[in-house]
Amino acid sequence: MLRIFRKFALAGTCLACMSAAVAAADRDPQPEPAYTTGSWYIRGDFGVALSDADNQPNTEEAFAIGAGLGYRFTELFRADVTFDGAFDYGFGNGVDSYGVLANGYIDIPLGWVVTPYIGAGIGWGEVDGNGFKDDGVAFAGMGGVTFDFSSNMAIDVGYKYRYIDLSASQTGGVSYWADHMFRAGVRYSF
Repeated sequence: MLRIFRKFALAGTCLACMSAAVAAADRDPQPEPAYTTGSWYIRGDFGVALSDADNQPNTEEAFAIGAGLGYRFTELFRADVTFDGAFDYGFGNGVDSYGVLANGYIDIPLGWVVTPYIGAGIGWGEVDGNGFKDDGVAFAGMGGVTFDFSSNMAIDVGYKYRYIDLSASQTGGVSYWADHMFRAGVRYSF
């Protein structure tokens, strides 16, 4: 598990450094904003997820992907609707978790190619596999850094914690499921 996380972290760091170097080389002395307010964007993410489930003593890992559609309202605030999945956790025959969430983000512009952000989301989630299937309300908290690649493209490296409230009676005593997702992705504005 640690070996996979190290590889993911190294790949994300290399991607971010290359993107920042290219963007910095293309910058004018008077840089333009790397985003346009009042614009739509699409996003795609990939990474690794670690499980954190009620009555599951072991932590397992899974492949995580996500996609979404969003809108930038101001320089500081954007929102999107996302689908995230973590596939084939190593419990029994494999467990998958999914979520559809509405998210809001606060960007902290630094006037450079790097923009830190924090965010929160609410929606619906489902867990399926290893003899049970259940769904419930899902909550998420996010944090990360955006590297502005151009005026309409950004590389996003971050962490997402997703919590799904489950019915313990239907899932063999598992009352919640949580995913720790470490991800990298691309956001494209249009």
